[in-house]
Amino acid sequence: MPDDDDILGALRADWQRQTVDTERLYERTQRRQRRTRLLLTGKVAATILALPIALWFLWLAFAGEGSTFALAGGVLLAAFPLMLLELVGLMKLARLGAGASPEGALRAARTQAGAALNLLWSARVAALLLGAGAAGLLGLHLADHATAAGTVPIALVWLGVAGATWLWQARRARQLNAEIQRCDTMLSELEG
Repeated sequence: MPDDDDILGALRADWQRQTVDTERLYERTQRRQRRTRLLLTGKVAATILALPIALWFLWLAFAGEGSTFALAGGVLLAAFPLMLLELVGLMKLARLGAGASPEGALRAARTQAGAALNLLWSARVAALLLGAGAAGLLGLHLADHATAAGTVPIALVWLGVAGATWLWQARRARQLNAEIQRCDTMLSELEG
């Protein structure tokens, strides 16, 4: 019967002989970078449109079109600085490239995963803003400042999107943490 130390030593040697598929890792890093650039384009357009739409909603509210426009304009104005911060973070993420060496590819993948994990704060804030906006809409209805037909369906959609966003970001955070952990493990094995 083989000794446990021999088995562990053989397993460790087998593990250390395995090579990192740097080509696949490099392609994955490049694919994430392309996806980030595409997302960045959409975020730029949304951020550019958010401010004039918020101001238009507020103008409609002051023109007597209803307090729901005031609430929508206020939510958009509150989200605007956060949109700018997310845009800056996405621009930084889009610039992260992969090195040609196995260690460079791993470090780039880990850095991208860490940056993506840090950007999840914006999804959390968006979910909270949508939830608060939905509560505000329902409050307007309960205070007889808006009709049920004009507030309840929108509030339900906002609550649904807020819940889905919160669940997505939690799942994505777990995936990114696992990816960071795998990269850290592989990096320590390359260094050791």
